[in-house]
Amino acid sequence: MKHPHEDSTTDAPTARSRRSVAIPLWILVVLGLLLAAGGGAVAGGKINGKQIKSNTITGKQVKNKSLGLHDLRVKDVDLLMGAGFGTPPSGTTMVGGGIIAQDTPSTTRYSRGISPLPFQTKFPMSVEPGSRNLYFGSTSIAYPGESNTSLCSGSSTNPTAAPGIMCVYIAGSTTNAGNNSFVFPGSSVQPDGAERTFFYVGISSPEQGEVLVRYVWAYTAP
Repeated sequence: MKHPHEDSTTDAPTARSRRSVAIPLWILVVLGLLLAAGGGAVAGGKINGKQIKSNTITGKQVKNKSLGLHDLRVKDVDLLMGAGFGTPPSGTTMVGGGIIAQDTPSTTRYSRGISPLPFQTKFPMSVEPGSRNLYFGSTSIAYPGESNTSLCSGSSTNPTAAPGIMCVYIAGSTTNAGNNSFVFPGSSVQPDGAERTFFYVGISSPEQGEVLVRYVWAYTAP
């Protein structure tokens, strides 16, 4: 005859087995919730530079028009702003241009086109013998001695300049532009502190009518 508790004794291992299975499942559920919560906390947190691998962030990950000048290095801002009226980095070639358009009601009239620079040349521009660094490239309208095709060997479509030289290339001119054009630093014939920030092109027109001259300049920082 079976003892009254034999049935329960026989079933005990099964009950223990159920309990041993139920406990790990419960733990797994809790762990899953904790991991989910922890993952959300990490995703919602801030990522610092140490967590980003170098050269992995591209322009696609940056919101358009979201960066300002305050996000850039000072020297990069200076370069974007024309070197902030400072000197461009050595070897950098800066390019620009200008136009002279003026009516000449009488013969032998001078016209002047001023070209302000968005930077400073490293050394003052000069047309003095021995220190001259401002020239025309090859052109038929320049006064004798104003061109230097060795230092300014480029063209209006491919403006180049030797290091430390400001080169001016005529891109087009009317027939009454004459052949006595010149380039000069600053705003007058006397030193005025502007010899590093702009130059002008002077045209001596021998005929009446509208004189029109377009030019391109190039400067390579030494």
